[in-house]
Amino acid sequence: MKCDDTSLSQLLDILGNENRRRIIALLETRSCFVTEISERLSISPKAVIEHLQILEQALIITHQTGSNRRKYYHISHELDISIQKIPKERRIVPADPSPEYQYRDGLHHLHQLCKIRKYISDEIDKVDKQIDAQLDQIVTFGSRAGISQDEIMISAALAHGAQTIEEVKELCSPSEKIEEVLFGLVEQGLVTRDKNQYALRDV
Repeated sequence: MKCDDTSLSQLLDILGNENRRRIIALLETRSCFVTEISERLSISPKAVIEHLQILEQALIITHQTGSNRRKYYHISHELDISIQKIPKERRIVPADPSPEYQYRDGLHHLHQLCKIRKYISDEIDKVDKQIDAQLDQIVTFGSRAGISQDEIMISAALAHGAQTIEEVKELCSPSEKIEEVLFGLVEQGLVTRDKNQYALRDV
């Protein structure tokens, strides 16, 4: 989506809300209705509706009404925003920098790297919390659907990136049923197998 459709300040305001970013990330993977978004992201239905209205007004998402009269929301425009920080003054490096200059410049560079690491660490913590919440929802939904605990945990291990039986065993409690469960998941079409490697099938 370009700034011609919605001003940059409006887009930054819209994307500045974490829950709206989470909704966008979810809708990038599949179309969802309000209740589904609410349950998956643990946001109240009222708040979800308000966020969807804002995103729809900005032409970021749109909806279609299904045969069950539910509104299914999906991404209508991809966001393409590029922001660059251009320093007003470039640091002037002496032709033959002294050890003192190199020391001070090194400290400055170290400080910048530490700030970057702090930012990345904070973002990873946020994603970890979302992963934990998503895993809790999967366990709840799976149990309601009558899916066995072994199937749920092994599927979750594959979602975490495990590809072989050995890697699945590292993430799951020891069980003699792992190979049997994986075979069943392949038979159900939920998991693909390529020689000795397994992967969740794309929804």
